[in-house]
Amino acid sequence: MEGYLENNPIAKVNRDKRKNEQDKKMLFWEPEDFQKFIKEVDLPLYKLIFMTLYYMGLRRGELLAIKWDDVDLSNKTITINKTFSTKTNTITTPKTKNSYRTITMPDILVKEMAAWKTRIEAFEVIALMDMYSEMIDQLRLRRCAVNFMST
Repeated sequence: MEGYLENNPIAKVNRDKRKNEQDKKMLFWEPEDFQKFIKEVDLPLYKLIFMTLYYMGLRRGELLAIKWDDVDLSNKTITINKTFSTKTNTITTPKTKNSYRTITMPDILVKEMAAWKTRIEAFEVIALMDMYSEMIDQLRLRRCAVNFMST
């Protein structure tokens, strides 16, 4: 065929096999840094939120989707089987099979969860994160953490 290439000239080019790898620095808190931070958190709900994020390694959307049915204080576990989408403001299923998991809680978190549950049961509330079943103001949470980090 005249006017057409017989071979693809790009086929001989060696492509980078890595998929969108970026040189990301892993950011995390050492235990003593977290202890300094959590001592500064006054609100019991925020304290529970930050402790759950820290000790359980949850993503923000996973945390916001937790219900009491997902928390087993007797077996010290939290089951992750849904996530909250900030784009659509809805609870959805996780994106991957590996996102479904049951995680063991440390005793300190079990104690905080039990105390919070006792506190909110007086208000007949089902949702874990907010006494009125509304989502936590994420900006306020972020501001609380950022304010601590800048001190």
